[in-house]
Amino acid sequence: AAVYVNRLNAERLIEQRIAQQRHQRVAVSCPANVPLRTGHQFICRAAIPGGQNVLLVVTVLDPAGRLRFQPATG
Repeated sequence: AAVYVNRLNAERLIEQRIAQQRHQRVAVSCPANVPLRTGHQFICRAAIPGGQNVLLVVTVLDPAGRLRFQPATG
């Protein structure tokens, strides 16, 4: 059976980390059914109050579901 990234956990994790690092409240939305595969990348959207959206490239770091994210460039 396919194993997927826990979408809600990923969204909350990113929201919390942005709040800690940038002292900014954002609402993050990630796609469903992202394969939990080391090295797999997917895009989440962080909505900043005031209407600006930032796209984030999220990378699966390991089978335990640890994630790294950074703003998409370009």
